Amino acid sequence: GRLGQAKTEEHIATEEAWYETENVWLVHKDGFSLASQLKSDAASLLPEGRVKVKLDYDGAVLEVDEDDIEKANPPSCDRLEELANLVYLNESSALHTLRQRYGGNLIHTYAGPNLVVINPLSSPSMYSEKVMHMFKGCRKEDTSPHVYAMAQAAYRAMLMSRQDQSVVFLGSSGSGKSSNCQHLVQYLATIAGSSGGKVFSVEKWQAL
Repeated sequence: GRLGQAKTEEHIATEEAWYETENVWLVHKDGFSLASQLKSDAASLLPEGRVKVKLDYDGAVLEVDEDDIEKANPPSCDRLEELANLVYLNESSALHTLRQRYGGNLIHTYAGPNLVVINPLSSPSMYSEKVMHMFKGCRKEDTSPHVYAMAQAAYRAMLMSRQDQSVVFLGSSGSGKSSNCQHLVQYLATIAGSSGGKVFSVEKWQAL
């Protein structure tokens, strides 16, 4: 109990220090870099629309357009399951969270009603029948991000509303749309595939 409390206090102190530092993302042609925005004093007033930042990785101080910086979130947001819950929601922060989650083999992330999946072909063990049963009967808000969670949500909504449901897969060529569609169909065939004593195979679901 005391150890957990100490961690909590340390976490709070880290969060407070983070906000006091005014951490930002500096957006540039190669992506974005973590920096801290420096406060200007009366002796070093900057032109309107310009700010000074100190890069985190090498300590360089740069004068940049204020439009080129975006608020950075505290480390506690690095692996959030829902991008909509970011304290500061901007492109750099969303991409950073996705990158951090992917680095931890967390390839699924909610973005409001949508699901972002990065390189689904890299983790075949995430799509086993054992994993499927972890999502059976669950509500989307009670589960971790996964294509099975989306399949279960659509199936649940269909049963509750008695109306057709749609799941749309978007992405560039080779991004994994077909693979995710197969996983969704596999889930429906395995979890929701029995009706009136008849069991629908994956092939029959794909033919519908």
